[in-house]
Amino acid sequence: MRSGRFLLVVDVGTGSGRSLIFSGAGEPIAVAQREWTHPQDPACEGALDFDCAGNWRLLCECIRRSIERAGIRADQIAAVSATSMRQGIACFDGAGEVIFAVPNIDARATAETVALLEGGWGPRIYAIQGDWPSNHALARMRWLRTARPEAFERLAMMTMLSDWVLHRLSGEYCSEPSVASSSGMFDIEAREWSAALAELAGLRADQLPRVCDPGTQIGALSARAAGETGLAAGTPVVIGAADTQSGYVGTKVIAPGDAGLVAGSFWLPAIVADAPLLDPERRVRTNCHAVPGQWIVESCSFYTGLALRWFRDAFCQEEIARAREEGTDPYDLMNQQAERVPPGSHGVQVILSNVANNSHWVHAAPAFLGFDILSPDRHNRVTLYRAMLENAAYQTLGELENIAGVWGSWPGEIALCGGAARSPLWAQIIADTLGIPVRTPAALEASALGTAAYAALGVGMYQSLSEVCERFVRWGATYQPDGQRHAIYREAYGLWRDIYPHMLSLVEAGLTRPMWRAPGT
Repeated sequence: MRSGRFLLVVDVGTGSGRSLIFSGAGEPIAVAQREWTHPQDPACEGALDFDCAGNWRLLCECIRRSIERAGIRADQIAAVSATSMRQGIACFDGAGEVIFAVPNIDARATAETVALLEGGWGPRIYAIQGDWPSNHALARMRWLRTARPEAFERLAMMTMLSDWVLHRLSGEYCSEPSVASSSGMFDIEAREWSAALAELAGLRADQLPRVCDPGTQIGALSARAAGETGLAAGTPVVIGAADTQSGYVGTKVIAPGDAGLVAGSFWLPAIVADAPLLDPERRVRTNCHAVPGQWIVESCSFYTGLALRWFRDAFCQEEIARAREEGTDPYDLMNQQAERVPPGSHGVQVILSNVANNSHWVHAAPAFLGFDILSPDRHNRVTLYRAMLENAAYQTLGELENIAGVWGSWPGEIALCGGAARSPLWAQIIADTLGIPVRTPAALEASALGTAAYAALGVGMYQSLSEVCERFVRWGATYQPDGQRHAIYREAYGLWRDIYPHMLSLVEAGLTRPMWRAPGT
């Protein structure tokens, strides 16, 4: 049996739920994960529900398994906290039962988003919220009011999904600025709910949770939650942060000018700002950082990690089978092969995510370009795979150019976390493309680590965020850019930017389908 005090973090992701246990010094001890899917609502195109009842059972299973794997007693856990995907929401009735919940990828409120834009609300919402209207909670509440008026009448509280976890643990309704600022109803400058935008959604002030800073102890674990999770009743429950901002904290991206890249299913580059800076062209968005008094100017590369998973599942059955036999990761085997392909991938270009323009965001149809069918020795699936790695770096370069334009300077380095940080090849490609050092953490579960840091703060294990980050954040590797490869990638990046509008014109002409189109675009 281990000795000491431990921290438990519940992580609600788009594709899975997890429970992670850290030591009081921020060392990862155990993790348990269960994948989930989101039921489609056949009554509404693009509608995906978040199965709160079923997913809570999976999370409880994860919590019990993580405690067992850690080899600790439940009463050794000093605090529990939660992080989650942004934009997902849960609505409760007066009895505290969930009556409506959706994940971040729910797209049911497209018509309501279009109506907001046609009504001239786009610039006004951007000025308050820092994000252009899309399928946020604001539009979803307007959908619920129209499509399910009986449920809307019963609505007593709307929360974000990390808030839902904290409610299940403690019975308290509470949110914090980093996740709340993904709702479409938050005043990012005041770091509080916007009365005007809440009214636009049809909500009263008492239907939104109180806002606390991350690291605030909001309550204690209830007897009911103890029975469900195996945790000890009375364990302090501390509010954490949204997964993206928590990832920045978990990689020590906490001071103005710091740059971070959370690279998972979506890639999210950002620079920390000491004021709620807004892009005059409304290409990038500004959200509250988890750090009080700070904000993040950020952008998004769409489906980046998901695209690589598609390629793995569609074309790499041999690596999947071999990895299963050897007990390794198929991506490691694919990367080993891709290392032998020269920078620039023999001229192959990939069309996936467009550089974000939040006020007019359309992606072209996915495509591979520039391969020679008479040269299978050079142009094969390994070349295509490396080209996808390089394309992700080109996307990041385009996003970071826009972000740095708002902040006012190019960063000196960038911290990389998420799935991409597991690949030395990918990290090196990013460094070579951006032309700055890329640092990866030793503990790759950076988002959970950031929330664990706030859990430790909430129970007084540390006195400040800088102190806990000094103790928790350990660096694994730093990848220095190579000048020759940087020149190759900058040329290929320029070509990609020149090609993309032509591929996008096929979408506008109705000849191809977009990978994704923002509502109202």
